[in-house]
Amino acid sequence: MAWAWYKIKALSETLQGGIPDETVEVDLENIGTETIRFIQGFNIGLIFRNFLLFPNMNDRNPFTKNDEVGAMIKDGYYWVGINEGD
Repeated sequence: MAWAWYKIKALSETLQGGIPDETVEVDLENIGTETIRFIQGFNIGLIFRNFLLFPNMNDRNPFTKNDEVGAMIKDGYYWVGINEGD
């Protein structure tokens, strides 16, 4: 599997001011603009390409869904990934 990973947002800048959700538009290199929604529950999750992802859930970092998309926390940032195939 060949994954492409994109840095999205600093952990320290996410869900500030007690707001339980936040939607951001990001320009992913070679992909285009994507909408990502951060949500606060028992953990901070994000919705990317209609998949709900929880980086670090059950110590899984990256956390991937259906081998299509993923999310991880690395170097103080949230990242999203897209499986580009073999």
